[in-house]
Amino acid sequence: GSAGYDSSLWNGEYYIQIYDPEQNPEQNYGTGCHSDQLFGQWWAHVLGLGHLLPQDHVAVALDSIIRNNLRNDFVGHKQVPRQFASDDEPGLLICSWPHGERPGVPTLYSDEIWTGIEYEVAALCLYEGRTEPALKVLRSVRQRYNGARRSPWNDVECGDHYARALSSWALIDGACGYQYDATRGALTIAPRLNAEEFRAFFVTADGWGTASITQAAAACTVTLSVAWGRVTLRSVTVPFPGAATVSAHIDGEPLACEIAGSEGTVARFPESVTVSKKSKLVIGFVN
Repeated sequence: GSAGYDSSLWNGEYYIQIYDPEQNPEQNYGTGCHSDQLFGQWWAHVLGLGHLLPQDHVAVALDSIIRNNLRNDFVGHKQVPRQFASDDEPGLLICSWPHGERPGVPTLYSDEIWTGIEYEVAALCLYEGRTEPALKVLRSVRQRYNGARRSPWNDVECGDHYARALSSWALIDGACGYQYDATRGALTIAPRLNAEEFRAFFVTADGWGTASITQAAAACTVTLSVAWGRVTLRSVTVPFPGAATVSAHIDGEPLACEIAGSEGTVARFPESVTVSKKSKLVIGFVN
């Protein structure tokens, strides 16, 4: 939970930095709105830990980051010490000072634009169910890397193919609502985009393939097709509450399965089920 965090860092709009200007006179952002301020909460969602900060604060802080730092262009803004976007392009500024009080020597790179932070913020928006802001940030990034001025396969931060852009991996988990606990064999699929006709790549520690969900008024079909390795499961959870019956089979062979859980629909297997390479698990829920 959020117990134990320093509430004095919350100014009602976003989280700030409190520092001693005598001990640390330079490289601070103070009352600035930093796009990376929710890094810990983003990582907690990636790990399936839930909210470490108050959920209402996270929502307001995300709104503040988008409102203050997402720009349609950078005309009149000096990108220092490095420039990663053209003046006529959109992007998410690393830090801004909407209420003034910019330090004389602020945190280094505050005036730059990094795709690694843009992907992080967009993924956190997805985890928080805020799909429109997420897509707005992503459209800005991909407009810059659309192949016209820059390679779509090389996000440049500090150098070519810089590692921070790998934060983009969280986008697929955030958009698909994936959580997989290998110790319990528990897989959750809760799409935040195209939930009624969903199909996407998935990966676990031991296998990967394609997951799909098709929903109708009174039925939901979940399909896991393993392309490599194997996936071991004891339960599969999807956002289809109220199902009365459930059935499951692997490659046409029926499996014992029951409904459990109250949040969303959980298909639970009495024994571990292993879906191997080139096999397909199909689960059908009916209200």
